[in-house]
Amino acid sequence: MNSDNTHSLTDQEIKALNERHIGGVDKWLRMFMGLASEVTKGEDNVIHMNIVYSIIVKLSKTEIVTGS
Repeated sequence: MNSDNTHSLTDQEIKALNERHIGGVDKWLRMFMGLASEVTKGEDNVIHMNIVYSIIVKLSKTEIVTGS
């Protein structure tokens, strides 16, 4: 941690954060909304993310889950 109370993430921390994010949050965004996200860096207490909107889902979540 820097003396000015800011923090930057190491490459290893970013990798670990992305692994937790993909399994816990990102999979739902991908399945239901066509969104994919990934942390690209963290510096000065700010997390930078790359977010991609890849498909338009025309069905509701209920329709996707139930198939009706």
